[in-house]
Amino acid sequence: MNTEYRYQLESRKLTGKAPQKTSCPECGRRKCFVRYVDTRDGFRYVADHVGKCDHLHSCGYHCKPSEYFRDNPSAVPSVAISSRPTAPPPLPPFQPLSPAYVRRSHSPRSTFW
Repeated sequence: MNTEYRYQLESRKLTGKAPQKTSCPECGRRKCFVRYVDTRDGFRYVADHVGKCDHLHSCGYHCKPSEYFRDNPSAVPSVAISSRPTAPPPLPPFQPLSPAYVRRSHSPRSTFW
């Protein structure tokens, strides 16, 4: 699964279910318009008119997410999750075993051996 891009056209390979094709906002034909989904936000649609029409030669409608966010600055996507790994929590200070545990571990019946 190629999820390196945040916004992708909805597809069965991406979401695991058939894409919900709707009417194209440009040509009005039914079930020919595939919308973009946000892969980092639970596969939610960007907007109802952001997508691509199946009729490339006759209609050719294609509204990209970048165009949508450029035209609608108030709909800015949430800040991307940082790809930098976070530092692991610090280890607790060293605490040696008590001598009683050490003595008991030297017996042949010990599971600590």
